[in-house]
Amino acid sequence: MPDIPDISSYLSQRYNLQNIAIELLNMVPGKYVYQITLATGVCWILRMYQVENDQSAVFSPLALAYVLAFLEEQQYSAVRIVRSLDGETVVMHEGWYYLITTFIDGIPFDWSLTAFYNLGAALGKLHALRLGAAASTLPRAGMLPSGELAYAQKQLESVESLVPANLQERYEELLQATALLDRREDLPLVCIHNDCHPANSICTAGGQIQLIDWEGAGSGPAVIDVGFLLASSDDALPWAPLASLDTYHLYEERIAAIIEGYCCYHTLTTIELERLPDALRFRSLVYGACHFASTIAERRQEDPQWWWLRYTAAEEIAMLAKEYFLQAKSTKTIAMRLEDLPF
Repeated sequence: MPDIPDISSYLSQRYNLQNIAIELLNMVPGKYVYQITLATGVCWILRMYQVENDQSAVFSPLALAYVLAFLEEQQYSAVRIVRSLDGETVVMHEGWYYLITTFIDGIPFDWSLTAFYNLGAALGKLHALRLGAAASTLPRAGMLPSGELAYAQKQLESVESLVPANLQERYEELLQATALLDRREDLPLVCIHNDCHPANSICTAGGQIQLIDWEGAGSGPAVIDVGFLLASSDDALPWAPLASLDTYHLYEERIAAIIEGYCCYHTLTTIELERLPDALRFRSLVYGACHFASTIAERRQEDPQWWWLRYTAAEEIAMLAKEYFLQAKSTKTIAMRLEDLPF
């Protein structure tokens, strides 16, 4: 574990930070997250990544820094990078990358329709950003379908010989689904958050919803963000179990609010709407396939198929979402035509 006095001394040298308090917020292998409290009471966030573990752009501090710099350049509301005295976004010290950002003060998402509308608007604003020259240099988003589905297939194939007869049918269903699910590699690219759900947002004092946790963000199809947000609008935890498929009928107003806010800034094309079902079921399928493989490998009893409910509900949610997207698009077109009238 990194030594806090050493961290404090290094931050004093590279950032001229004096009399600071450092508190550990979270840790996973190869990564530590700290809150830095300045003498003024202002809080920042320090992320430290072990250099030898920086094998993937999914959680690369350099990729994260590039995305955050792009958002700042585009004046999009998000955390800002705190640069070192010599202007560096990421610095390295004794085998660790250091990345400091500002801290967004606010309250958790309150699950009101207004909050869903504002969350949809925040996502629409993000997807509406013009990539311009950044189109060729913005890092690809992490956890895109192609790589994730390939990983899930590999996990399933590794336990093929261990699957008992009573689970063989489910195994074949999963294997076929991971092979056939739409990778969406031919869709237009925008800057996506790539983990957009209510728990990854915060409400500021002014009532604005801001997205947080930008690791894995980058260029990708807009429909991936939209699909995951719609699929996770029913519960505070994206992977919480559903009681039944009928549960989704209770959340139609939330879906409508998300899309209404989103379409104030961006919309999905007809082709993207046609590909929405697989965007909705993508994450639940990857989770389900990997979970199934691990239960077989470890000879554990399989858990209830709540993820399968999410997978099978995708078609119904997509049909509902498509109706709202078309309504929003029609309303926007009428409004634009009225603005052009000479009175």
